[in-house]
Amino acid sequence: MQPHAEQTLQISTAQTQTASQTTHIVLSAAQLLQLQAELLGRKRFGEAATALAQQLASSLKCDRVSIGWRERNGMTVIAASYVAEVHARQETARLVAAAMDEAAEQGVSLIHPEPDIARPHILLAHDELARRQGYALCTVPLAHDGAIVGALTLESRSRAFSPDEAAHIERVATLLVPALALKYEIGLSFWRRLRIHTSARLALLLKTGTPASTPIKLGLAGAGLLLAGVLLFPFAYHVSAPAKLEGAIQRTLTAPADGYLQKVFVRPGDHVKAGQVMAELADQDLLVQQRGLAAELAQHENAQVSAQARSDRAEFSVSQGQAEAVRAKLDLLQQQLERSQVRAPFDGIVIQGDLSQSIGAPVERGAELITLAPDTGYRVMIEAEETEIADLQPGQTGRLILAALPSRTLPIKVERITPLATTESGHHYFAVYATLQGELPALRPGMQGFAKIAVDQRSMLLNGVNRALSWIRVRLWAWGA
Repeated sequence: MQPHAEQTLQISTAQTQTASQTTHIVLSAAQLLQLQAELLGRKRFGEAATALAQQLASSLKCDRVSIGWRERNGMTVIAASYVAEVHARQETARLVAAAMDEAAEQGVSLIHPEPDIARPHILLAHDELARRQGYALCTVPLAHDGAIVGALTLESRSRAFSPDEAAHIERVATLLVPALALKYEIGLSFWRRLRIHTSARLALLLKTGTPASTPIKLGLAGAGLLLAGVLLFPFAYHVSAPAKLEGAIQRTLTAPADGYLQKVFVRPGDHVKAGQVMAELADQDLLVQQRGLAAELAQHENAQVSAQARSDRAEFSVSQGQAEAVRAKLDLLQQQLERSQVRAPFDGIVIQGDLSQSIGAPVERGAELITLAPDTGYRVMIEAEETEIADLQPGQTGRLILAALPSRTLPIKVERITPLATTESGHHYFAVYATLQGELPALRPGMQGFAKIAVDQRSMLLNGVNRALSWIRVRLWAWGA
């Protein structure tokens, strides 16, 4: 070829005929335009890479052309000619990716078998790929913005690649890789693009010799020292856990006897006064028994009067005893009638027991009906994790914030720690009870939030290390180590 023909990709018909007499194939300008059209006409990066590989294999008379892209763990084959989808775990894809990494690490195009006059290079991965597949190979790194972003591997069974052909493929790749890189960046998410551009920008700024490298390095060193100081400096350590507001006194009212629920006057959330009737059990059977006993008492009293008129002491004593027994039964029955009305023992609020849908249902003696708590006087039940229970002690103070009152925090004081763990809805915790040091009119039993209990002064780094070591010890013990 003439010297000026080696510096341009547009060649004449005569030059094409001259090139055909050599050992390699040169692409014309029309073919290059067709390659770019195929590349830019695809919406997705993978589709564009597959179309480019297919066209290159057809134009350069190769048995297979593979395109790889550099990811965090090295080259990944993303497209190959005559293949609809490439799987990175396949043996061929793994071998091709290793050959691409070999060329990218050396920063030069590699040919296998290597010409005798060529400068020697490391071709271990190419040797392995050629031995497995039986192809002649040519791998060209793809550079963009001063960095190697991918690689192009061509394979041919019928001919070997020459250095001139490798140089021509490099020039072709130089023209095509910007469009391919653009397709890749468009397909990335916003956060990944931001991370890539930020990393590249930092690498450029930190490059030795740039005006901004020294101030940035000093700033990063200062930030590192500041972070180390924050991690090592002891701060107030708190145990945070979910918490629930409960009444200081909770009274559960039960069914006084077997019977049927007749009336319900309150629901959860209602305020009640001491002595107010909250529910009634059916008393028809008791009233029938009361009338029967009243008639029986009248008979015994009449017999008693008759015996007294006849001066019959024996009959008088018997009638008197029978009358007393009936009166005792009547007194007991009257107490049962009074207990059939469930009354509030004190002023408070109903926190549990919605019986409005259970009217007429049978109840057994001792069955829980309504739970009542006073309007004032609350305690806090804290659900502490078992890994933090050793840090809690009675007398410690903290703060409570409720979801219903996020703008206010309430002081609390730990009073008691239960020695037994509780499992509820898959959550395993120890119940820690604390008292409120201040109250608000809007407080209601059942409100939930989070409590923070002050423990001591600790550094975040040492605390994290201790937690990690404790977890490792437990795991090793469980695994039998």
